[in-house]
Amino acid sequence: MGGAPQEFHFGIGFLANAVEALGVNAVELQRTINKNPYKAIPILIWESNKWAHEVKGEACKTTLAQVMDWIDQAGGAAAIDDEEGPVFEFIRALGKSRSKHVPEEEPAEGK
Repeated sequence: MGGAPQEFHFGIGFLANAVEALGVNAVELQRTINKNPYKAIPILIWESNKWAHEVKGEACKTTLAQVMDWIDQAGGAAAIDDEEGPVFEFIRALGKSRSKHVPEEEPAEGK
């Protein structure tokens, strides 16, 4: 954003802040993203960036408006679906972080 590399953190602190900012509970989070990605994704990006600064004891100087402008510069609404772009890269990383350290189910015998 703004030409400077940015850091994003996922985890419990980020998720707590994100669900609060979106006004949903944890169960409703994915539904909210699907319902209005143009609102939810910028907020998630911003909350993740703010959390990265907070864990380092720094103030985040990035605003939600700057995040939205960055998305517009990356292609706007189309950037959310562009699998090669930075917005989708964030979405992919978020998805992976939510399933990290989740044990895989063992296949049932005989299947």
